[in-house]
Amino acid sequence: MDRSFALRSDATTRFARRCRGLTAGTRSPSLPSAFQRHRLTLMIRLADAEATGASLRELARIVSPAMPAMSAAAWKASSERRHIQRLRRETAAMIAGGYRALLMGGDKKAR
Repeated sequence: MDRSFALRSDATTRFARRCRGLTAGTRSPSLPSAFQRHRLTLMIRLADAEATGASLRELARIVSPAMPAMSAAAWKASSERRHIQRLRRETAAMIAGGYRALLMGGDKKAR
């Protein structure tokens, strides 16, 4: 047995229960919280948009659709710009292998 055996076993049991029409059972504590699922969803959307050539401002609109229009100088100093840059770094780290820690139930924040 390897260190991920228990995780795979739990996932298999939950999947088998769902296939039989039963509830999946108790939620594993290693699963992401609602906030973490939302953030991971944002990261996937950012990765997809960035892969199609979206600009930094376009990425920011994905995260904050109500972001006000602003001048280039205001954008450069904005908290929205810093926020999207942090999310881009976390997204890149997740793509580079940070997702493995998430799957193993470890630290869910990409580094």
